Amino acid sequence: MSNPSATWIPVLQRLSALMLRSDDFRSEVSEDAVSSGWCGQPAATEQDIREAEMRLGVSLPPSYRSFLLISNGWRPFNSFVERLLPVQEIDRFRFRDPESFTLMEKSHEYSLEMYGEHVISDEVYLDYETPAHNVAERFKYYGDSLLISEASESELILLNPFVVSADGEWETIFSAHWIPGNERFRTFGDYLEKVVRDEEQFLANKSDASRHESDDMSYPPNLFQGDE
Repeated sequence: MSNPSATWIPVLQRLSALMLRSDDFRSEVSEDAVSSGWCGQPAATEQDIREAEMRLGVSLPPSYRSFLLISNGWRPFNSFVERLLPVQEIDRFRFRDPESFTLMEKSHEYSLEMYGEHVISDEVYLDYETPAHNVAERFKYYGDSLLISEASESELILLNPFVVSADGEWETIFSAHWIPGNERFRTFGDYLEKVVRDEEQFLANKSDASRHESDDMSYPPNLFQGDE
């Protein structure tokens, strides 16, 4: 991305506005975020990112890299993930959260014993547009994918270095125990934009439901007092 600010700031401003408007996140929003209207963290420097890349032995994907140059992490993030980690804290899933990885690995092994392995072709796996294909899971990628999030339950955001587009973008995986398989996106940018759209829709639906509930509150005369 030649101008990451032009790409990211409008999307992240929408995300900040959602977090600041939501009663669900009020307790998680810092005083600084309330006063500034911005839930992001101070930007990472090029040196911060290069040091992480040297530690991990990779070149981080462009959309995620440019996000870090705007905000080195994010809190609160959305309804399922508490925060995006600063680049200094990201690591491969098997190392960043070994307990969760071990539990997931055992569950996967049990599934293989019970149902056998379901081979997923590249034609299906690389199709991000078809919902039935988008949930396809290749667990073999999980352990060495980068875990870039922190959540209170099973939710994970992973950057997959094994599926890389011609432009250097890595597949982004969102996994949770309540998703059949996982959700996959061609880029981190695609994932974040969907997060914002989903949160906007959720807030709109919640507002509509509250309005309808208020409209339906009609009481007959003398409901709370005796007949005159």
